[in-house]
Amino acid sequence: MLDRVTINKEGARQLMGCQDRRFVAFEIKLPSQGFRRGESVGVIDVKDGKVELHIDGDELCKLDASSLLRNLKHDAVMIFERKSIQL
Repeated sequence: MLDRVTINKEGARQLMGCQDRRFVAFEIKLPSQGFRRGESVGVIDVKDGKVELHIDGDELCKLDASSLLRNLKHDAVMIFERKSIQL
């Protein structure tokens, strides 16, 4: 199960909550970086303000947090982490 990471809109835009083994879901389209609205990708690493993401298959790419739009009505991205539950 995925649980949303609690972080404010600006923190999410700057990708402050990105850590290894978390997921980023895009709420806006970013054609310049190759991401579609609604797409979810896994976080591999964060270096120098760029987040390394694992996309379908073995494809890796980097997302530059400074390229995310500012002053949006809604969050540009949402960050999730796995949560295990006992049944």
